[in-house]
Amino acid sequence: MSLLHARGLAQRHGYETIFAGIDCSIPTDARIALVGANGSGKSSLLRILTGEDEPSAGHIQRARLLRLGYLPQEFAASTSDHSLFQEQLRAFPDLLTIQEELRALERALESNTPITEHTLRHYGERSAEFEARGGYRYEHEIRRVLSGLGFGPADYERPLSQLSGGQQTRAALARLLLEAPMLLVLDEPTNHLDIAALAWLENYLSNYNCAILLVSHDRQFMDAFANEIWELEGGQLTRYRGNFSHYRTQRDAHRERQLKVFSAQQVTLRRDQEFIRKHLGSRLTAQARGRQKRLRTLTKRGGLIQAPRRERASRFSFAGGNRSGDEVLMTHNLVVGYDEAAPLLRLPDVTLLRGETAAILGPNGSGKTTLLRTLLGEIPPLKGALRFGVGSRIGYLEQARAALHDEETLLEALLAAKHMPISAARDELGRFGFSGDDVFRAVATLSGGERSRFALTLLAQTAANCWLLDEPTNHLDVPSQEHLQRALADFDGTTLLVSHDRFLIAALATQIWEARAGTPRPQEMGEGEVRIFASGYAEYLAKQTDPHSDRSAKPASPPLNPPPSRQALSAYQRQRRLVELEATIAQIEEQQAELEARIASASADGDVKRVRELGKAHARQAAKLQRAFTEWERISE
Repeated sequence: MSLLHARGLAQRHGYETIFAGIDCSIPTDARIALVGANGSGKSSLLRILTGEDEPSAGHIQRARLLRLGYLPQEFAASTSDHSLFQEQLRAFPDLLTIQEELRALERALESNTPITEHTLRHYGERSAEFEARGGYRYEHEIRRVLSGLGFGPADYERPLSQLSGGQQTRAALARLLLEAPMLLVLDEPTNHLDIAALAWLENYLSNYNCAILLVSHDRQFMDAFANEIWELEGGQLTRYRGNFSHYRTQRDAHRERQLKVFSAQQVTLRRDQEFIRKHLGSRLTAQARGRQKRLRTLTKRGGLIQAPRRERASRFSFAGGNRSGDEVLMTHNLVVGYDEAAPLLRLPDVTLLRGETAAILGPNGSGKTTLLRTLLGEIPPLKGALRFGVGSRIGYLEQARAALHDEETLLEALLAAKHMPISAARDELGRFGFSGDDVFRAVATLSGGERSRFALTLLAQTAANCWLLDEPTNHLDVPSQEHLQRALADFDGTTLLVSHDRFLIAALATQIWEARAGTPRPQEMGEGEVRIFASGYAEYLAKQTDPHSDRSAKPASPPLNPPPSRQALSAYQRQRRLVELEATIAQIEEQQAELEARIASASADGDVKRVRELGKAHARQAAKLQRAFTEWERISE
């Protein structure tokens, strides 16, 4: 069964056709990732499928009563005074209505006023409905989703208007996940997520029991989540079964087959055209005219096979400048941040050698960009010292790409960055995908992906042999990411890389710097530090698994013990305590369900005294449940 079926979709802007002739359907169990180059029309297609825009041609059939949730790529900033938690509560309007009704009935039951049989029966029915629809778990689910997407309890009461743009997008994503629509449509949901949140979202969507269609440029995310890939290229949509890795294999084979068929038809066409040219007016004129007629018919009916579009070969290259010394970066007792009373990060003494790639990982807000800016000298260290080795020449790619001057054309900006003949400048821009009249475009007109590519173009002119790169794949489409990855692999200098792109990290990193988020009391919380792993990403991930943990062990009836301090808990102990608390929560919820069934039975019998006794027992269980949730949140934070 399809939730949505589209036929003959086209979208045109003026005389430009973005795409045309698109047929597609979305089944109830869809896990679809839509891929394509920047500017290919992916977001336009999503907006048409969700009903946000009308197509220039074609039509869409949607299932009756389809509940559809849509997260756009460009999210309008909210000015709401609702807190983050209040915004998530709006995903459960029916439960909130039932809960308020139950509270009013409970107040009546607890009073000494006479209770009618109808009131008791109504209370039992509504209580059973509330439990069946997850009424005793929805606040826990809100906290779980917010925690997964990188929010802590301290964020819950913050007004939406005080959240950053990225945080507001994550808040909107959280509410959509909680609403659980029948079809979830997400445009670049991974843009504002750190690696931990990416992994959480992968797992959440993999277990989501409704249909999903999303646009993503995160290759590992698509590998873990998708069972079908839609590729939008050259205005046409091609569908491939499997995840991203399967898609790449199938696409390459498909293009090879297309090329063979195209080449065979070209041979036939050239042979027929030569026959027509040679034999018109000869004794074989009739045959020549017959072939001429067939060619005209073939052309008229659209039977000519188009040459398959070849992925543009990467010409990215980052030739380092003069060779640096063997020791590129040295730090000693380095502390970075803006306030000595609350430093962001403390580094162990570290020496980075020539040719290495250090990937700096950590949650959003942990201080990774501040660390890069401190290494650059833009922010003075709070304590300690750092220095670059002899012959080190630094190049820096900032995350916001704010150093670009919007009023300049690409050609003007490149010539300002490096003196060279105009012909050489145009060649250089062409290497990074800016050809023809693109060189005269103003920087302000570039898309996010184009800005990133142009920033890389300017960086390549510095001839640096040590690069500090802050989210270099941000907004880049998949082909550009792969081109960049190959260019960085061929770079013979040294790289410090802040990135959430796990494919890139796994391919390039020779060591991992893990930044732990700073707090006002890092010595108590064990945070605000950088840990160095002298290994690649796969080995780093393997070391995160405690070999002594027994994840299968679950106590049959775990006690709700007073919470130990976080300072006393190791990572292993925290994980075990979370397992115990989750078992406790499940046990209390089972007891609540049993009490609710007994309340409903007593209500049906008209036993007011029994209903009141059971109601008090239910309230005690609710208090225990809240304490368990509170400890779970504190430890998981």
